[in-house]
Amino acid sequence: MKKIYFLIILAAFFTSCSKDASPSDPDPNSTLEACFEVSKEVLLVGENLQINNCSVGASTYSYNLGNGETRTEENPTVVYGKPGDYTIALTVFDEAMATKTVSKQILVNDAIVQDFFIFPDIADGFNGIPMETGVNPGNGLIYSIELLEDLVGTGGTKFYYRELDENYLSSSNYLADKPYNSNSAFVNFFPSGNMNFVFSRTLDGLYGTQEVTYNNVWNFINGLSSSSKHSYGFLAEGANFLYFGTEEDSGIYKTAVETRNSSGDAFAVVLNSFGDADSMIGDMIEVENGYL
Repeated sequence: MKKIYFLIILAAFFTSCSKDASPSDPDPNSTLEACFEVSKEVLLVGENLQINNCSVGASTYSYNLGNGETRTEENPTVVYGKPGDYTIALTVFDEAMATKTVSKQILVNDAIVQDFFIFPDIADGFNGIPMETGVNPGNGLIYSIELLEDLVGTGGTKFYYRELDENYLSSSNYLADKPYNSNSAFVNFFPSGNMNFVFSRTLDGLYGTQEVTYNNVWNFINGLSSSSKHSYGFLAEGANFLYFGTEEDSGIYKTAVETRNSSGDAFAVVLNSFGDADSMIGDMIEVENGYL
């Protein structure tokens, strides 16, 4: 009887020691919890994905990103190089080396897919070259200025204004025939609703500008042509606009900044030359104390 009692006590002793020697066994009082959030569940190839850890009681972290890569930062930023469905798994450990795991699935799309682009309809035998694109501030619709070339007929090459409605259906309006090797264009939307379109006019040794202005229902307002100046762009300055480019003065083309009012009428011009060579302003930005 005494031997049996001794064996029971010995078995209990070894059982107790065995439990104490297994730090990976979960503590019933532990609050360890694996948790993370992702900045987005659908993203593009090459786009940053931010992982934010919300685990409780964890001391170390191991992320399996589903693409063969593992990370041990608490809040890693990751980038996927190929499209596909990926499962991100987070395993957390506490000081006693207990573990918990949680996972989330994300979708990575190819960055070059047709659904992300708009392809305007160009008739057979024509070539459409976009000159400028932006958003019409009057109606909030996407627009482009397009140079349409007739490659097989006698239609020549003409500028059109193309606009996309809320359903991305396009409409276009004729602006002007292409003048003198013109390969640039821009538009200024005046507060009145008028639209001022500017095209280059270039010949050997000559820079010029052709302009056409329409109102917001496409009635022609006026057209201007110059053989001595060329505008490359504009900036708003209060209620006025600064048209910048180049203008001929005594046989030399100098940088030119022309000030126009809100109706598009020019009332001042500033010319500068840099050395003996011709010069121009191709772009201009506003800085703290002026323009650059």
